[in-house]
Amino acid sequence: VEKIAATLGAESPSLIDVDNNTSLHGSRTRLLLGLPLVATCTAQDLAGMIAHECGRHLKGNAAGTAGFVRRVSTFFFRAAKERDAWDEAVYAATASRRSSVGKFLWPIRALFMLVKVLLWPLMYFSQLFSGLLLQKTEYDADLCQIRLVGSSSFEATFRTLRVIDFAWKQVQADIVFQHKENQLPDNLPRQLESAIAQIPEEFRATLAIEADTTETADFALIPAEKDRLAAAHSAAATGIYHCTLPATALFDDFDSLAKDVTWEYYLVELGPPLERRFLQPVV
Repeated sequence: VEKIAATLGAESPSLIDVDNNTSLHGSRTRLLLGLPLVATCTAQDLAGMIAHECGRHLKGNAAGTAGFVRRVSTFFFRAAKERDAWDEAVYAATASRRSSVGKFLWPIRALFMLVKVLLWPLMYFSQLFSGLLLQKTEYDADLCQIRLVGSSSFEATFRTLRVIDFAWKQVQADIVFQHKENQLPDNLPRQLESAIAQIPEEFRATLAIEADTTETADFALIPAEKDRLAAAHSAAATGIYHCTLPATALFDDFDSLAKDVTWEYYLVELGPPLERRFLQPVV
């Protein structure tokens, strides 16, 4: 992680945590790795995704400006669409027929309504601008990943993540039945790896087509996969890091760690009474 951050010119996170999800999240100080994700990708894929998270916080990209504009956009949104204590008091007074004060507050109520109408264009354009900046941040992070592992690896990772998400939903659905039958697997990351191996190639191709056809929605905070894949293809980068070893090889004892994280996941999601000795080994 430190070498990837140094290559990009970014700050290396001081803390690396793991959990039992198929995602990878990073901040300036913390990196959270999902072990099911690690179990189903190569070291090159994982390095690219880490580079993507580091790229979100790289100095000089759109992330800092996007955060500020987003806060401004949120302020205008709340000012235009939400009522504060003053609004509620004036509305309550003018809505009461018995209140003589309410008649004198109608001009103030009309003024409040006029202000909200005038704030609508500001809210609209601030949301549009913040969305464009956040999309630019995502493209900047994508470019960091592309420069490290190459355009073809970036595109392959995108399609692999769709397969992982689909298989993970099936694994989570099976947990409910396995819990009732006392057949819970002791290693969910490896269980996901096994589930992915059983998905036919034809169905994987169908999931890939969905990634290639989605369009970027209006006010979207993240560009559509189709547009991101097109940008990666246009970059035509070969990358500087290539490794086909499984990402699990980067860990001293991945399976022991995965079993511990799986057990903690069961305790949180399923709760007691659970006995670890009843967990079934994943073959």
